[in-house]
Amino acid sequence: MNKITLLLVFHNHQPVGNLDSIFKQATLDCYRPLVELATEFPDLHFTFHFSGPLWNWLEENAPDILDKLEMMVGRNQVEMLGGGYYEPMLAVLPEQDARGQLQIMKERIKTRFGMDPQGLWTAERVWEPDLARIMSGVGYKYTLLDDYHFYSAGITDELDGYYITEKGGDPLAIFPINQKLRYAIPYYDPEVAVQEILKMGRARNKDEVILTYGDDGEKFGVWPGTKNLVWDRKWLRRFFVELQAHSQEIQTSTPGKVLKEHTPQNRIYLPTASYAEMGEWSLVPEAQQHYKSLKKLVDSFEKISSMYRQNNTLAELIKPCLASIQNMPSDWLESYINFMHKGGRFILGGSQKISSKLEKFSGFAAKLNSFFTFAEKMQVVLEGSNILMKVVEETDNLLEKLDEIQQGLGDNDPKIMDYYIHGGIWQGFLAKYHESNLVHKRMIYVSERLKRIEKNQVNIDRKLLSQAKEHLYKAQCNCAYWHGIFGGLYMVHLRHALYHHLLRAEHFLDHYEEIKNSTVERTDFDKDLSDELVFSGKDVFACIKPSLGGSLIEYDVKPRYFNITNVMTRVEEGYHHGLVVAEEDEYNENTVSIHDRNNTVSSEVLQNKIYDKGPRASFQDIFLPERISTDQLAHKIYARDFQDLGNFAFGEYEIVESDSIAGWALIARTGKINGIRVRVEKEFKLEDAVFKVKYRFNNQGKSVLKVNWIPESSFTMLGENSPQRRIIINGKSPQGKKKLPQTFASYQNVESCGMISDWDGFSFQINLDHPSEVHIYPFFSLSQSESSLELNYQGSCFAPAIYLELHPGETKEFKFTITQNIFPRTSLQVEKSKNTQG
Repeated sequence: MNKITLLLVFHNHQPVGNLDSIFKQATLDCYRPLVELATEFPDLHFTFHFSGPLWNWLEENAPDILDKLEMMVGRNQVEMLGGGYYEPMLAVLPEQDARGQLQIMKERIKTRFGMDPQGLWTAERVWEPDLARIMSGVGYKYTLLDDYHFYSAGITDELDGYYITEKGGDPLAIFPINQKLRYAIPYYDPEVAVQEILKMGRARNKDEVILTYGDDGEKFGVWPGTKNLVWDRKWLRRFFVELQAHSQEIQTSTPGKVLKEHTPQNRIYLPTASYAEMGEWSLVPEAQQHYKSLKKLVDSFEKISSMYRQNNTLAELIKPCLASIQNMPSDWLESYINFMHKGGRFILGGSQKISSKLEKFSGFAAKLNSFFTFAEKMQVVLEGSNILMKVVEETDNLLEKLDEIQQGLGDNDPKIMDYYIHGGIWQGFLAKYHESNLVHKRMIYVSERLKRIEKNQVNIDRKLLSQAKEHLYKAQCNCAYWHGIFGGLYMVHLRHALYHHLLRAEHFLDHYEEIKNSTVERTDFDKDLSDELVFSGKDVFACIKPSLGGSLIEYDVKPRYFNITNVMTRVEEGYHHGLVVAEEDEYNENTVSIHDRNNTVSSEVLQNKIYDKGPRASFQDIFLPERISTDQLAHKIYARDFQDLGNFAFGEYEIVESDSIAGWALIARTGKINGIRVRVEKEFKLEDAVFKVKYRFNNQGKSVLKVNWIPESSFTMLGENSPQRRIIINGKSPQGKKKLPQTFASYQNVESCGMISDWDGFSFQINLDHPSEVHIYPFFSLSQSESSLELNYQGSCFAPAIYLELHPGETKEFKFTITQNIFPRTSLQVEKSKNTQG
């Protein structure tokens, strides 16, 4: 009997910015019992990875868990995995940051656990070939990737052990994570899971087989239904006991030990890849449907081919039947059918009626009538036999085609084709989601600034620089940059954490590049070969994107490290198709994988399936007909049920002029509003903590322009249900409004509007020089989580409705200013901020 070595690798992670309550619950339900159970089985070996955000939280709140890990490391039972400390997507980081993240984890593991980590966990198994050079350059010897990566590279054999790759001469070992094990643990019965391991070992027909299980630790208590399965029903304990019972056949080990004691299986060069689901998620909805269809097609072909190959069952059963039917004489059938079509059915019907009248006088007539009845009923059968003859012919052709396909496949398994069907790559999220690209490029902006200071600054304060770098690294945590099954990018508090740490990093960098006056920089901020306008002041950072309607895409209140424009556009997702309203709670008590949740939602959720017409920002200009009631206007804005009379909201403006020292810039666009040629100029100026926006409309047409102008702006203060966060109209909260409005609200004669957060200790408001009607509404994204589809509050839209009447040649100006007020935060927020910011 062959010997099986099993590697059990648990990856544990919570994102930067996750709620303190989630850290606590996950530790209670998963991390603590997982580590404590491992200590009870000293003969079993494990490999653990704890990401930096979780590690930091445990060190502060549950250090005994880390102490137990240290004890198991000391007795050579546990190996600790390194990686990017704050769980970044290494493939999309500037190289100096990728190396820095890897080095920090390496040093902290060595200090805390007394071992130099040889391997690392690659976040989401997102792989690019150049990572081998970067990982090896920091001193790592191996990583773990999905078997899907290997099959995509052309491997057709059953995988085990490890393989060697390199980039530019820098070698790295890669262990293939077995997908069958990932799907079996913890969802098969423990006894069945162990039998599956034994079966895999036998299938490889080798004296010694090394199998790697590696997956999220959260499968053991955090994912839906797993707490009951793993701990209440003692799945994991039973699994460990079962492994001990089969210790003669299955031995557990660690990748580092295997690396020392065994040679590699072969050399391999893997393509850019992640796990298969990630490739699907990174695609736009239409492409996702194509991808799913292709996958289903291959799956169906695999099943048909498998069935066809089983003793050629189809040919054995169907072909003799077809031959018998084809040998039947058909002339009489065809003649009879032709007769019936040409009027025979009417003749028979009439004859039947005559014979029925003669029935009482003649026994022959009764028999004749019975014959006519039989002949009429046979009509359907006889017509069907004509169709059957055609089906026979087509089926025979189909079987011939299947024969050809089987001959083409030879002995190959058609499932292999599935490995060559690729979705997108992780960077697809940066194109799919406007907000993902924005925060990524903001991170690049800060990283480049830090690198520039590090290179050029004389007498640099290393302590301050180290603090800036730590916050930059926290802002590189991957979870809020993308979206799959978990909320990720859709979770506003996770996105907020990224911006929070980027602004904290810049706070330290400002020490070296002291900002005394407000400035504006013309630069390609989001890396699209078009310039943006970046305004910087002591208290404000703002970015204008001329190619997106001259809109404000970022506005940071620097004293509170808060991006108030951190909202999410409502876009179509692939899983929005096929949603049904649940009549009642349809939660399935049976434990299933998070990939198999159903698509039942409440009617409220379905009503909020609203899509924006383009990326959301601030000072985006839409134009609606003049003759429309307030209620109609409000509804159309809220439901996005309107036809914009202009082409300015997402149109491209040109940068006419800018003064970097004065913090001033002018952009312009000439387009059409309701068919009339109009030039729109936007003038921006940052003065200390005041951001000024001036519009100038010039009618260049020959008709009078009469429209409702809606300069929409979208902002967020995070949670919408807290009484500590509310809107302010004309300097105060509307009567009875103790929190942000949950539905549409309209206000008249508004001179200023904004939001206030006692929790965060600041407020902002937009001041209008023309008192106007303002519509305010919250908007929610319909996003998928690990348990269901849910509504996530993204922000509130402020939509002034300004009647614009402009005669030919006439010019009108409108002014807005954004101001902010900083005040002490609530004591509760000050107390909790240490934990919630990672």
